[in-house]
Amino acid sequence: MLRAKRDAEDDGGAVTLLVLLSNSWASYGVTNRSQIASDVWNLNQEGTVKIFSVGFPGADQELLRSIAIMNGGFTTSILEGYV
Repeated sequence: MLRAKRDAEDDGGAVTLLVLLSNSWASYGVTNRSQIASDVWNLNQEGTVKIFSVGFPGADQELLRSIAIMNGGFTTSILEGYV
């Protein structure tokens, strides 16, 4: 996230995208969903990085959706059996 934000600030006018891929819930470091979403928002309040997410079966779809929506992106889910 920090690298994407720095690149966005250095590249005047270009849109920087960050794509999150996940197949699980947070299990290491900060695991509180509200705290994770808040931390991402605080890092990207200016909206310089558009965040999109792809959730594989088992992913925390609600967290991925929240992060994407708060940061100008969208999310999609990969359905079981289509992996």
